[in-house]
Amino acid sequence: MKRILTFTALIWAFLAQAQNGIIINEINADNPGGPDTREFIELFGQPYASLDSLVLVFFDGANGVSYNAIDLDGYACDNQGFFVAGNALAVNVDLVFTNGIFQNGGDAIALYSADAADFPAGTAPTGVNLVDAQVYGTNDAAATNLITGLTLDVLYPGYTQFDETAQTTGTDLTQSRIPDGGTAFNLGAYVLQTLTPGTWNQPPCVGGAISSISTLSFCYNVSSVVELTTTSTVGQYLFIVSDANNIIVGTTSNAFDFNGLPIGTYSIKGFAYSGTLDSNSIAIGSPANGAMANPCFSYSTNALTVSINQCSGCNGATVTVNGSLSSAMVVVNGVSDYLSFGNSSTSSTANYAYYLVDNAGQIVSAVDANYDFNALAVGTYSIYGFSYEGEVINNGDIQTLSATTCSQLSSNMVTLTVIQINSVVINEINADNPGGADTAEFIELYGAPNASLNGLTVVFYDGATGSSYAAYDLDGYSTNNFGFFVMGNANAANVNLVFTNGSFQNGADAVAVYVGNATDFPNGTLPTANNLMDAQVYGTNDAAATNLITGLTLNLLYPGYTQFDETAQTTGTDLTQSRIPDGGAPFNLGAYVLQTLTPGTWNQPPCNAGALAWSDSTTVWTSCDFELGSTSWYTSNATGNNLYIVTDANGLILDTTSAATYNFSGWVAGNYQVHAMAYTGNIVAGSANIGNNYNTVSADICSEHATAFLSLVVNLCSGCSAGVLNSDMGTQVTVAVDGIADVINLTNTSTSLTDTYVYALTDTASNFIQWIDANFDFNTLANGSYLIYGLSYEGALTSPAMGAPISTVSATNCSAWTSSPIALSVITINTIVINELNADNPGGPDTAEFIEFYGESNVTLDGLTVVLFDGTSGLSYAAYDLDGYTTDSNGFFMIGNAGVVSSDIVINNATIQNGADAVAIYIGNASDFPNGTAPTPNNLMDAMVYGTADPTATNLITGLGLDVMIPGYVQFDETFQQAGIDLTQSRVPDGGPAFINTNVVLQELTPNTYNIVVLGCMDSTACNFNPQATVNDNSCGFPGSTCDDGNVNSINDTYNVDCVCAGVVPNFGCMDPLACNFNVLANVDNGTCVYPGGGCDDGDSTTTVDIIDNNCLCNGMPLMIYGCTDSTACNYNAVANTDDGTCIVPGSSCDDANPLTFNDVITLDCSCIGTTTVYGCTDMQACNYDANANSDDGSCMFVGMVCDDGDSTTIDDVVTVDCLCLGTTVGVAETMASKWNLYPNPANDQFTLTTDVNMESIHVVDMMGKTVFQHNNIQSSIYVVNTTTWETGLYYVTITNRNGRISKSVIIE
Repeated sequence: MKRILTFTALIWAFLAQAQNGIIINEINADNPGGPDTREFIELFGQPYASLDSLVLVFFDGANGVSYNAIDLDGYACDNQGFFVAGNALAVNVDLVFTNGIFQNGGDAIALYSADAADFPAGTAPTGVNLVDAQVYGTNDAAATNLITGLTLDVLYPGYTQFDETAQTTGTDLTQSRIPDGGTAFNLGAYVLQTLTPGTWNQPPCVGGAISSISTLSFCYNVSSVVELTTTSTVGQYLFIVSDANNIIVGTTSNAFDFNGLPIGTYSIKGFAYSGTLDSNSIAIGSPANGAMANPCFSYSTNALTVSINQCSGCNGATVTVNGSLSSAMVVVNGVSDYLSFGNSSTSSTANYAYYLVDNAGQIVSAVDANYDFNALAVGTYSIYGFSYEGEVINNGDIQTLSATTCSQLSSNMVTLTVIQINSVVINEINADNPGGADTAEFIELYGAPNASLNGLTVVFYDGATGSSYAAYDLDGYSTNNFGFFVMGNANAANVNLVFTNGSFQNGADAVAVYVGNATDFPNGTLPTANNLMDAQVYGTNDAAATNLITGLTLNLLYPGYTQFDETAQTTGTDLTQSRIPDGGAPFNLGAYVLQTLTPGTWNQPPCNAGALAWSDSTTVWTSCDFELGSTSWYTSNATGNNLYIVTDANGLILDTTSAATYNFSGWVAGNYQVHAMAYTGNIVAGSANIGNNYNTVSADICSEHATAFLSLVVNLCSGCSAGVLNSDMGTQVTVAVDGIADVINLTNTSTSLTDTYVYALTDTASNFIQWIDANFDFNTLANGSYLIYGLSYEGALTSPAMGAPISTVSATNCSAWTSSPIALSVITINTIVINELNADNPGGPDTAEFIEFYGESNVTLDGLTVVLFDGTSGLSYAAYDLDGYTTDSNGFFMIGNAGVVSSDIVINNATIQNGADAVAIYIGNASDFPNGTAPTPNNLMDAMVYGTADPTATNLITGLGLDVMIPGYVQFDETFQQAGIDLTQSRVPDGGPAFINTNVVLQELTPNTYNIVVLGCMDSTACNFNPQATVNDNSCGFPGSTCDDGNVNSINDTYNVDCVCAGVVPNFGCMDPLACNFNVLANVDNGTCVYPGGGCDDGDSTTTVDIIDNNCLCNGMPLMIYGCTDSTACNYNAVANTDDGTCIVPGSSCDDANPLTFNDVITLDCSCIGTTTVYGCTDMQACNYDANANSDDGSCMFVGMVCDDGDSTTIDDVVTVDCLCLGTTVGVAETMASKWNLYPNPANDQFTLTTDVNMESIHVVDMMGKTVFQHNNIQSSIYVVNTTTWETGLYYVTITNRNGRISKSVIIE
């Protein structure tokens, strides 16, 4: 019976839950470390769901019965589905309960479908009508009585009391469902986290944006995995993959493999959801935009597009450059260099490109046959091949080069060396050491200093045979710092490259320098002019080696060229063929003479005067006559001997010296010059005599004068004297900034007769600001303290930089600063007025007299002086400087007797005369107003003339100019003062314009405070500015400030731009622009907003799961009939309204079950038919091309490929241009290979073939087997083939003679 009751209770609980979907979402049963004033229970359900017939019941774990119950009738969830019951201080509370009534635990909170009356205090827990419940505690013994009483052990097997132990003092956490909502009694959904009453514990369903680090283009039927990520961080997440018809083909949580999908375009969208996912809505074949989940879901803001392409794949294979798999070289010589490229890729659909890469692996450029490699910088590069399909993705690094469909680098790379060929000439030759063993022979080359010799080769030719007998590569060598390079025997001087003694023939022979490698000149190579840089043919009384002269084309390069004769050499007299001067044009036979040996140095030292400068790197030196002494200079880039010529201003010689220094002591004032000359040999006698012009000096071998000379300016000087600095305002000067120019007359006591005297303005640290003169206006300076220095100097002045110490100043002759500067203070004068005057204390001694001044608060009074004038004499009787004083925080300043406690300056009793007298404020100093000074309006700021029934002191009124400034000005009368009644002349209100006394009244004393207090807004820019206010009451209001327009029906009252206070009439409605029912006219949100994704009822009984869509329409999902909905498909289902992805259309892949066919597809009549496989060679360029084959079996044979002719007596069998497999008879090939040659290789415009037996025919084909040259019946042992019209690339040359036939390859550049 008990089990039946329990089962019945469960049914009631689930029925109640299903009725309204309400669950306990968040619980805060304790506020640790303080009073429990923010406890709450949050419920969650459908938006706006009614809570009628629900009750919250609180259970006490100690006694196992209820202690409180709260009816929820009349309440509802908010627009997001939340409802909060709690203390008044909790956030977003909808129903308030008393502080402290919610027990900490172990206790329970339960939600029933019932009334509070059903649960009076002391009611035992029950599972009947239970909607949701939670038992909780803080490290307490489990309230098992509540768990079992509420049947939680049955509703959630293994249910345990929720533990809040993690809460500590000051750390308030709540029991929160993550995600919000879900099934009732789900203990596992709760976590401890920060408080979120009335809002999401975990915000749901954010679609976010999706992206992929993978390529999005693939070949058909290859691994095609796309890895996916999303910016969404809440809710569960799914990626939906659909075809071009928006039909789902699959889903994934992180990655998807497109391998096996048909060729076409696909889309990926992200799908965030919470709660229960509708599995039917994401099934394969369902519409991609129909996925659903409850309670919420959201699609990503973007989609990714994936392409599946028909490809044969990418094959990088190997790459060749000029036929080489490993290396190539380019010589930078200003002539375009184009390379030929090849690859062995077997892909039939991929593109193939070539990339030039630097040593760091960074791509320099994509290259092809039109790329000029001669434009590259010298260095080492690599060339890679790149097979690709789709769009190339080039990030700059060759290892990350890729393409959208597929890509593969070549398995090898070709090293490209770019070298710079520097020109040299044969500068000196020693081909014989007469009278002894040849152990010191050498060849000297000459070119630019420190120039690389990479790419050059020296070749020795034998005049007897007319061919080469030695060649030496100069790669890795360079000229020295003078441009020399020596190769020779070990005993020769300054040798850089050593060759064997006796290996350099005496003559008639030749030496030549070529652009090339030693391998290009094997012994026996005929002389050629190709790439020839310089050459010399020599002998010792020998017959001319004409074969060498013509072979090297020296007869053309130097018309009339004859063999150089060394006959003058004899035993013990070793001479060399030497260029005089060194260097010059190549092939210049006329430059050579026989002279003594100078290997590695000048044959004739040159004359280069270079550049000349004083030791300080200048070219002009200025000095006083008495400061002259020894000075030095230096030359740069000079060669030969140096002679320095000292002249007058007209270039006439005064003296000469070989030293780079000279003592000018005693020289008179004037202008002088120093000239430099480089020479070799001896100075021509008489050319350097004193009085001659300097340019007549010369030497017997060579000489050169420097184009520029040094200048010496000698001045007659008396020295520098700064003296003492003074001014018409003394050495302590104050300038008041008032807009009126202030010019200071500066003077000095310098005794120098020849100096220049200037004045410098500096800061107080003597750092330079600027130069000043007699017209400088000091009124333009900023407030502050400055110094003024005087400077005496002679010569050229170097001014210091702004901010630099003045000690950095220099002059070419002399300079001196004044030791004591003038101190300058620049101040701003602030305006004040005479605000209150007490000139008499009637009926007693004058011990409390004072003058009160008023102006801006807390401003300096520097530069002001108060002057007291006597009306009887008409002159001043006292003056007080206000320097160093300021007004107080209210703008007041006081001068008065000691009896006036607020006096800032205390004066003796009875100092201020009773009248008729005057008080005045001046801009100036008290020293400007000694007693007895007549009144003046100059620099007057304010004044007041006063008396007590006295005759008017007209002398003061006119003297101060008050009658002009205030026409009709009258003396103020103090007659109302009498014994015991002390009154003051007071401005009301305080302040105001100067000189006006019409606002002055007699009233009680208010020293150092307002004469009248008027509260109000004192900001003139405010809407409620009060010009009469004397004390700001902080009431100022401005446009945009809040105010009260007096209308109880308006809200948000503010001042507008016209300072009118106006409010707006409230208009209630939804104010969220993202909501479907957004009311643009609403200014008060009434909580009625509804949003896409929310539940609704579309009124259609044939739909289910009605929700508000993104267009704010209420739509439900129709009942689905799955099948193929494509009317063109072979299996079209006219009844289906939901495509399940099973459509089979013509052109789709299929399997005809025949293992002998491939590419099985659905035909137009919906049959599955494949193509029968026919194997064979499918390359039309091959000799054995099979037009019927549709599947290549790798049997293709091409011209030049290795084959087997079946003849055991032949070797090197290859496929010939006529597609025959032929070999060379054993013995014949070796004989022919050693008896014929092809050069140069690589070739440019031509190449030469030579054999020992006359050639009968020559046949040349390109890499495709196409004949480019054919010549029969030659009958010659030498033949030159012209290649000027051939394309750059690799060619095969076949020659035949009586010994047989043999082939070689040649590269044409």
